[in-house]
Amino acid sequence: MRDAPATIDMAEQSRAALDVVRTCPVPVLAYLNGDVIGGGVELALACDMRIQASHARIGPPRLPRSSTRPWSSSSQRTVRNPGH
Repeated sequence: MRDAPATIDMAEQSRAALDVVRTCPVPVLAYLNGDVIGGGVELALACDMRIQASHARIGPPRLPRSSTRPWSSSSQRTVRNPGH
């Protein structure tokens, strides 16, 4: 496992990348073609629209209880606004 400063830096960079996707002035589409877990779920949720292949599976990774939280609030936002 990384040390705390490296983990914080990675989380901040990931959050910034997701914010770029979220604030893109043109619609961003995610085509999900396989297993989408962890950061892939966060990235897909940051997009404006998701298109999923019939065989694709989406879900959080199996993490120990002591693991860090998701990098952004995408999953909470999706629960509040499932159509977006």
